[in-house]
Amino acid sequence: MLDLDQAIRERHSTRLFLPQPVPRELVNEALALAQYAPSNSNIQPWHMVFASGASRNRREDTARHAAAVLRNWEFFRAPVAGIVCMHRDLGPADALSVGMFLQTLLLALTERGLGSCVEVSISGYPEIVRAQLAIPTELSILCGLAIGYPDPEFPANKLHIAREPIGENVVFLDN
Repeated sequence: MLDLDQAIRERHSTRLFLPQPVPRELVNEALALAQYAPSNSNIQPWHMVFASGASRNRREDTARHAAAVLRNWEFFRAPVAGIVCMHRDLGPADALSVGMFLQTLLLALTERGLGSCVEVSISGYPEIVRAQLAIPTELSILCGLAIGYPDPEFPANKLHIAREPIGENVVFLDN
């Protein structure tokens, strides 16, 4: 297992996964840790819906650009696809809580040797996702989450995008 600093540095968006199944125990362990994320008034507003196995749709397209777009909509061929939701009546503070849950989940998955990719694009088509996975209308679909073992041969999986220096995003007002 990785330490926290290492998990934070190694976590990145996986863009293609191996067809290897993901043991449910690893996902359950990561979810159990993510439950410790802080939440507004401790209401724990996150909801997850997962699909795997035969419920995953796999289409092929050979054009490079079309293939990249298609991989995005196929969750980069991840064996496990998750949908992150919260109740539609909750507000921005609760969305922050869901974000903290999701980040904790991503780090716990990384620590267990699993890759992941947050899929924001699906939030633009909530009715299709809702219909395919029987997600109740009272839940807002925030994003998707691809989970699996990264394909080490896929070039985009080797990319680690540098981060801005702290001074670009943070201001300290010292007396």
